[in-house]
Amino acid sequence: MNNYFEIKQIKNCRRFIRNCYTLSKLIDKKLLHQLEDYGYLEIQNFSSFSPLAKDSFKLKLEDILEITGVIEGNQFFITIAKTDLSLVEKIEQELVNWIES
Repeated sequence: MNNYFEIKQIKNCRRFIRNCYTLSKLIDKKLLHQLEDYGYLEIQNFSSFSPLAKDSFKLKLEDILEITGVIEGNQFFITIAKTDLSLVEKIEQELVNWIES
């Protein structure tokens, strides 16, 4: 664990890995806009139906990368193909930049 986030690998199969990130800061739309360069961002506005619900998001890049989580939560999941693990380092650097700002 570092000062910014904790990583727990929750799945490791032949083609991909899935990590759970627990962040030191709540996820906001600023982070989502930073990550939008990595794929198609889809936000589910559940809060418009119920004031107690939180909005969820999914960012997807074909069969290479998928990031899911809840806005105003502090956990999200990255599923990434083992052929493109260098993307994880770039995303983790985006997280550090976002948390420091």
